[in-house]
Amino acid sequence: MKLFEVVRFCAGIYGPRREWTARRVELNGEPAILLTRADGGRYTMTAAAGRITGIYVVGNPEKLPPVD
Repeated sequence: MKLFEVVRFCAGIYGPRREWTARRVELNGEPAILLTRADGGRYTMTAAAGRITGIYVVGNPEKLPPVD
């Protein structure tokens, strides 16, 4: 999964005006991409064979542990 393609996907859904940071992470031992909004909400996407296989969303950052 290419980082640029994931960011483009999110911009298409939520609009390009939102502020995002994106980085590669490991989720349950698998490669994933963590997107963080300016308000602290987080989206994690997993992929296999070049396709998104899972999207995990937590909109309330107070429910999340810190991510290093």
